Amino acid sequence: ESNAAKNFLVGARLPTLILHALDDPWVPAESYMAIDWSNLPMIETALTQGGGHMGFHGVGSLTPWHDRVTAQWLTQKGLGPQRMFETK
Repeated sequence: ESNAAKNFLVGARLPTLILHALDDPWVPAESYMAIDWSNLPMIETALTQGGGHMGFHGVGSLTPWHDRVTAQWLTQKGLGPQRMFETK
């Protein structure tokens, strides 16, 4: 419990996206619903009703939904593919 990720969220200094399906059978939704996200300005959440555990695969694209959402979020933050690995 003392090393649980929730204990370190307040220290986030970089923009962070947390993407989770509330119907995940392995990681309960309560883990996410118990956190007051409004007190964590560097963290944005995308909590979906469906998706299961790593189940964000869909019809019509070879790229999983979670990868597309993450790429879009990174681009909105100015961290698109061309800038992701810059070190300045």
